Amino acid sequence: MNLSSNDFAELCQSAFQNTTISADAIPSIDLYMDQIITLTEGALVNPHERPLTKTMVNNYSKDGLIKPVKGKKYSKEQILQMLLIYNLKQTLAIADIKRVFHGIYENKPVAEWEDKLPEFEHLYQLLLQKQEENRRLIPTIYDKIISPSSEEKSLQEQAAAAIIALCAVSADAKLLASTLAETYFPDPEPEKKEKNKEKKKKNKELTSEEEQENGAD
Repeated sequence: MNLSSNDFAELCQSAFQNTTISADAIPSIDLYMDQIITLTEGALVNPHERPLTKTMVNNYSKDGLIKPVKGKKYSKEQILQMLLIYNLKQTLAIADIKRVFHGIYENKPVAEWEDKLPEFEHLYQLLLQKQEENRRLIPTIYDKIISPSSEEKSLQEQAAAAIIALCAVSADAKLLASTLAETYFPDPEPEKKEKNKEKKKKNKELTSEEEQENGAD
């Protein structure tokens, strides 16, 4: 039995369906968190990833990745921020996403991003565009993933070979994305982190000295 190019194309179609939300599908009116969860649950169907949750959004806010909420409702721009982060974190660490966002916004505090919020819609649209282009391309590289000579192998061996090849591509893409983030988007708060490190070291030294003095008494 052979894993044909048609079989592979069908698997791709099945894997990629219902995994994105268009920007137009997000209402222009502000939404409560429960409404956002309901909106995303039906569209972000990925059996291998957790759906967007209130805890995730709270963490994004604490990490300075989305504009602080006013009251209990979130704007369309904030929802786009959530969705962009949700997608990027499948590949990038939160620290790398923060590097990129703060680089785009010239290291301004998240509360001062108001004048550049439309940039998030542009970035989200770019994400969807690239996803669509890549998903059309993947089935066409079938012969690169599964060798034509693999007909002599079992279906499981062919599938295993395809899995290994795809994982290799994914790992290299992830490494390259992280390298680009570190190269072109320096740490937004290196001085602050260094000061905190020195402060902790000093406090530790003072505590040690006090313990020695108390022991001597």
